[in-house]
Amino acid sequence: MKTTGYYLEQTFVFGFGVGIATINHYFPLLINCAQSKEIVSKIIDISFINFGFFLTLLALLIQSSARLKVRKLYDRLIKLILQILVLSVSCGFYCFIIISFFHKGIIDKNYNGLFTGLFLLMGILISKSILYIKVFYNLAIHREL
Repeated sequence: MKTTGYYLEQTFVFGFGVGIATINHYFPLLINCAQSKEIVSKIIDISFINFGFFLTLLALLIQSSARLKVRKLYDRLIKLILQILVLSVSCGFYCFIIISFFHKGIIDKNYNGLFTGLFLLMGILISKSILYIKVFYNLAIHREL
């Protein structure tokens, strides 16, 4: 049975991403042309470091004892990790596409539409990571870990 907390978490994830993308869309001067390549290259680093970290956590949780696998929050933790992995890879490859467009001269540096999508992905990734921390904390605080 899904509670109101579940629905609030789901709307928070999407709302946070949309909020960050909207701010970027309506205030494009927050990122000027000189910073755009630097920001995209840093997001590539962050995305794949995040991917490696959560892939390691997933491997450790899957290899954990059977006692942990019967806990209530175990399935939710695994689903969150899988969602974070997909978002990390998506964000990383999206940044690769943006960088290749810049290098080939296909798009102008002032094109803000690509950054709106990028910040939407990053906002959702950050909020999913916050939810992961919350679920992991609930497992640890209730001595279920």
